[in-house]
Amino acid sequence: MPLVFYNNNNLTRWGDLPLPNKVTGLILWMDANDPNNTGVQPSDGSTISKWYDKSRGGCNATANTPITYNTTGLNSKPALTFTNTQWLTGSISNTNNTMTIFVVCSMNSLSKAAARIIGFSNGAGVKDYNNGSFMSFYRLISNNKNIGPYRNGVSTSQSPPSYSTPYLFECWFDGANEYATVQKGNTTSITNAASSGNFAITYYTIGNNPDTSDNNANFYGFMSEILVYNTSLSTTDRQKIEGYLSWKWGIQGNLPSTHPYYSVSPGYY
Repeated sequence: MPLVFYNNNNLTRWGDLPLPNKVTGLILWMDANDPNNTGVQPSDGSTISKWYDKSRGGCNATANTPITYNTTGLNSKPALTFTNTQWLTGSISNTNNTMTIFVVCSMNSLSKAAARIIGFSNGAGVKDYNNGSFMSFYRLISNNKNIGPYRNGVSTSQSPPSYSTPYLFECWFDGANEYATVQKGNTTSITNAASSGNFAITYYTIGNNPDTSDNNANFYGFMSEILVYNTSLSTTDRQKIEGYLSWKWGIQGNLPSTHPYYSVSPGYY
């Protein structure tokens, strides 16, 4: 008998679940295709006051001010529009020493010097940096495209070829090191730096530092999907998610030609 899960008032068979839910450890899933988690896409130009978590964990994010929904914002596909004045906040929990983050977005050069894709701490007004219990996924250097994880003074990063272009950004922690990569074809590589210890995360902010008084942390651009796992994914699972996101958002050409999902999607989205 197949496994059956109760989800969104429907019984869902394991084989019918979207791929992100099939990888162990999913704690946050933000999808601009379905920001209300209803299966109905909002109209172009409407506003989003809450971005609903599709991970079944209920870690929904509330906007500081309504965010414009653009049905063709990223690669002619849906996205939330950020112009350095919008962000979203929510509750989440990770006390492991591992974490994996995937983000499909396009960053404009107008983003602030240390623009956050997403930042984690233990509450509103608490900075996501210079504390080993927290971390940020952010733009590392002013007037630079480098994006990567930053934790307690340690960072590693990767640079996409251009601004205002959609890319798949990734970072992860395996208990000993932190890693960063961005899918950019056959020049894709992985950087790393030492990073250990358990997280004590209970709060997150998309598009800003959890301490929103930080004037250098605002994001300018489009965000389409964010996946957060409280595990360090195996290479096989990481490649499945890379393929899933790349095909979903029409950026599969950014995968290396040797990637197992360069020519074929890994499955349902």
